Amino acid sequence: MITLFSNSETIIENLTINDELIMDSKSSTSSMYLDPEINKFGVYVIQIQGIKSPINVSIFDPFENEISKSTYREDSIEEKFVINERGVYTMTINNTTSTEVYVTHAFGYLPGEFIFSVGLMCFYIMLVGLGGILACSVFLVKSRRSNN
Repeated sequence: MITLFSNSETIIENLTINDELIMDSKSSTSSMYLDPEINKFGVYVIQIQGIKSPINVSIFDPFENEISKSTYREDSIEEKFVINERGVYTMTINNTTSTEVYVTHAFGYLPGEFIFSVGLMCFYIMLVGLGGILACSVFLVKSRRSNN
């Protein structure tokens, strides 16, 4: 359990996370300093409540060049992008509707394969442990019934 908690903390510390209510035809911006020597890939994750029409998401590099632009109609989005230069990268979410939407978004480094494998390994260890507890419980119940 401790390893699962520390693994999730490691993932979250490399992300900027915001919750916002984006009013009609307004935008939300999130920025973070990213370095390709730390990780060559960045990621953004967006959860939207109350989406009725598409939103636009743009990623800008440190020189304010738009390196990614997408339009989404889904309520859950996860995309990665390449980090080419060291500096402050910016994500802009534009609400194109005349209604407000509640948005939770995370922006930063894509967690490495090692972090994913440690998390998966901990999950399997926990499942095996719970299976062992279940098997012991069944064995104890059967042995008590056979003694009676």
